[in-house]
Order: sequence, then C-alpha cells, then structure tokens
Amino acid sequence: MMKIKLYCAAFGAVMALFTSCSTSKPMVLNDLSGKWDIVAVDGKKVAVSNGVETPYLGFDVVNGNLTGSTGCNNIMGSFATTLPAGNIDFGKVASTRMACPDMTLEQDILRALGNVKSYKGAGAGKVELCAASGSGLIVLRKAEADLSVKELAGTWNIIEISDKPVSLPEGGQCEITFNIPDNTFSCSTGCNILGGSFQSGYTDFRFDLATATLMSCPDMSVEDAVKSVLPRITSFGKLGDGRIGFYSSDNALLMVISH
Repeated sequence: MMKIKLYCAAFGAVMALFTSCSTSKPMVLNDLSGKWDIVAVDGKKVAVSNGVETPYLGFDVVNGNLTGSTGCNNIMGSFATTLPAGNIDFGKVASTRMACPDMTLEQDILRALGNVKSYKGAGAGKVELCAASGSGLIVLRKAEADLSVKELAGTWNIIEISDKPVSLPEGGQCEITFNIPDNTFSCSTGCNILGGSFQSGYTDFRFDLATATLMSCPDMSVEDAVKSVLPRITSFGKLGDGRIGFYSSDNALLMVISH
C-alpha cells in the first residue's frame, strides 16, 4: 500500500509539472522590449568589478534595433520584427572599438550574439538567448530603462526642431503636453493646437497626429516644422540637462524638448 501511495504522489507531481509547462504563456517579441542586463554568457556568470558598467542589451521592438554595451564598448545591431514568436536573428552586430584592460567578456558576448537564433523565458524577470540547436548562449535579466515614458508626463517647451532653435514672436513658446495614462499629447505651436496619441517602448517612440485647429496665422513656420517632424520620429532618449531628444529612423535628431 505504501508503494502505491508513493507512486501516485510522484505521478501527480510529474503531471503537475507538465500541466504548468503546457499552460505557461510563450514569449513574443514585445516581451523583449526594453533594457536587459547580461548576467551569464556561455554558462558563465558575468562578474562586474567596481566602476565598470554592467553589460546590457536594449531591444527596440518597434523599429527592430538592438543596442547595448559589453561593459567596455557600445553594441549596435538590428533584427527582423516579422519572425515567428520565439525566433530572432541579429545578423551582423557591430561595436565601438575602444581598447579596454580585459576584452574577454566583450569577445564572448559578441561571439554569442552572432549565434543567437531564438529566445525563451528563463524564470522570473529573465530571458535566455539560444543557438539554433536550442542550447543557451546568453541569460538576460530585466533592468530599469534609462528613460521611462512616465518621465515625459506634463508640459515641455519645444526648443529645437531639426537642429534649429524654435523662436516665436513676442516671447511665445511652442509647448507639447504628454498625458501618460491614456497615451495622448497636445501641442501648442503659437498658432494652432495639434493633438493625437503616441506609442512608446524601450527607446522607440511614435506620434500619431490626429487633430489640429485651423486658425490662419501670419507666421506658420514653426507649426509647419512641428507637423513635418512628428510623423518621422521613431525613438527618443536623454540628452542631458533635463532635455529629451526625439530621433528619426536614421538617428537624425529631429526635436528637442526641455522644461
């Protein structure tokens, strides 16, 4: 009787395990969005000494851009956003070429990235990048983003458009207001009020200009410039001194805002 009870208990535990795995939600590309610390490469835990930047990867799943750092040099690459869930291919990954005291970790990271073909969950807050064979190459842990869209909440002055200072007559200001809970924005151009919605992930950012008042003004140049750049913006980031920059798909700085 004791053997039967033990067998039943063991069988029940195995079935529970299989049930848990079969009902777990598989990862999709959007789950990779954001910044991830690299915590292991080729099965070896990453140890970072004091004063050295933690290596990380950043996934812009809207534009298919890969960014990051090896702890020494910066990483740049791209990936297709149309592959089936669980599949990813970085193609050719490039990096800056600054010489560092120990390049071993950097070389291991870049070599591993060149072999990545898939991704899967690896426990709470972790992701594993895998080779075509399914073997694990890089383990990532979710990190806090350098810039959260929540930091955009409120009203900002638009101070530059396409590298040109924004100047309105009689000391007027061109302002943009972000309403974070419902992902909408409004923009006062010194003439009309523009409005619409926005989408944001890690570094990716998209404006959807939907409405505008139709008042005719003596000088429409600032308004025309704003209308021109908003649809071209694909990403954003910190510039320093509290300023935020918005960029095109080819990394041209299109708009700068400041409090």
